[in-house]
Amino acid sequence: MEVFTLNEKTTRLTPGIVRAVANALGVKPKEVIAQNTIRTEFYTRWCWRYIYAMFKFNLPETWDKGYFMKHLLKGSGILGVTDTKFGIVALKCSPYGLNLYEHPTNLTFAVPALATFDREIGVDCVPLFMDDLSLELHVSPLVNCVNYFAEILAQCDGTISQNLMNSRVLVVVESEDKREASTARALIDTLYSGEPVAFTKTGMAGKVNILQAKNSYVSNEIQDLKRSLKNDFLSMFGYNNTNYTKKARQTVSEVDSNNAEIVGGITYWLETLREQMKQANELFGLNLSVKMRPWAEVEEIVGTEEDE
Repeated sequence: MEVFTLNEKTTRLTPGIVRAVANALGVKPKEVIAQNTIRTEFYTRWCWRYIYAMFKFNLPETWDKGYFMKHLLKGSGILGVTDTKFGIVALKCSPYGLNLYEHPTNLTFAVPALATFDREIGVDCVPLFMDDLSLELHVSPLVNCVNYFAEILAQCDGTISQNLMNSRVLVVVESEDKREASTARALIDTLYSGEPVAFTKTGMAGKVNILQAKNSYVSNEIQDLKRSLKNDFLSMFGYNNTNYTKKARQTVSEVDSNNAEIVGGITYWLETLREQMKQANELFGLNLSVKMRPWAEVEEIVGTEEDE
C-alpha cells in the first residue's frame, strides 16, 4: 500500500498541495507518533486486564492481592516469602549469590516499612517466580508478552487509520493557473461520470499533473489479523479461541488441532510457580496455590467483547 508522507522537506509536492492533502486527511503528520503511543497504551491495558482475570490465586487473607499480582505478574516477576514483624508475607525482593549450580542463594528485601534486610533461600525465605529467567533479568515473562502484542495490535490500528485516511484522497491535481485547474476539473468530472473518452485541447494533458493516491482498502483484512493476534495472545495462556475466527469449512478436529500447543504454552509457567509455592507451603505452613480460571469466568470479569 502506498502512503503519501506529508512532509514539506521530503515531498516533491508544492506547499499548496501539501496543505490541501493535509486538510483532506484531517490529521497532521506529527500527530501520528502520539496516536501510536495512545494505541499501544490502550492495548497494553487490554492485555493486562485479561491476564489479571485469568489467574486465580489462593493467598492468606492478610496478604494484599493487588500487591502480590502486580509484582509477580507485571513487575520484576519475583516475590520472596519470609517471616517479618508483620507475620509471614510475600514481598518484592532481589536475588543474589550463586550456589554450585548457579542458582541464587539469598534474597534482599528493600521495604520502606521494614528497611533493608537479607534472607537465605530455603532457610528463612522462598522466592516465588514463574520463569527462571526472572531471577536473572528481574522482569516477569509476561511483560515481554504484553509489550509484543500491544505493539503489533497498535500497528494494526495505525494501518487501519492510515488506510481510511488514504481512501479519502482520490485525486490531487497540480496546475499552473486557475484556467488549467478549471480544465482539469472538467476533465476529471468527465472521467468520473463514466465516459470512456475525455477531450481536451492539445498540450493540456501534458501540463496537468495528476497524482493518483492508491486507495486499496485493506481494513477488513487488518481486522481479521487483529482477531487472529488476540487469539494468539489468549492461546499463550491456555484459552482456545479458534472458534472466534473459525472458518465455515473447518472441521472440529481442525479447530482442536492446536490444543496441545495451547496447553503447553502456560504449563511451564504454572509448574514453575507451583513448585515454589510448594516449598513455601512446607517451610511456612501456608496453603498457596494457583490455577487458571475457566474462560467463562474470565469473560465475566473482563466483560465479553463484541465481535468487531
